[in-house]
Amino acid sequence: MSQMNWPAEMETGIAILDELHCDLFESMSEATSATDEHFADCYSTLIRKVKYALIKEEQWMEKIDPVLLKMYREQHARVLCALHNAHRKVLGKDFDLGRKIVKDLLPQWYAIHVSTLDMALAIAIQVNDIQLLDSTSKSSEIYIV
Repeated sequence: MSQMNWPAEMETGIAILDELHCDLFESMSEATSATDEHFADCYSTLIRKVKYALIKEEQWMEKIDPVLLKMYREQHARVLCALHNAHRKVLGKDFDLGRKIVKDLLPQWYAIHVSTLDMALAIAIQVNDIQLLDSTSKSSEIYIV
């Protein structure tokens, strides 16, 4: 299977946010090219990384724009529900739905999510001159300068 490439147009200009996005994209790419023997593990890893990224985004948005946070949580809940529903099938060795999600559906959702809500988050961070701690600290703290 082919490797997916990180599209430059998905960059928000916020390094820590772009790093989260890039990490998720790499996990999607790994799952897309995984053999059946390794697909379930790659899919499970992808779900963990998606959850982590979405939690971080929600933590940041909660401190920046509580109104927009509701939209974030609604979108995040929907995508996590779909991923978990397919996960049951993937764990049962039915990989067709999982592969379709990883190859087609999740990248499409992801592109829309980044270009809408995550760009709104990035703009709010820039407009308010908010500094996010670097992701190596695994902290969700923000500092307003």
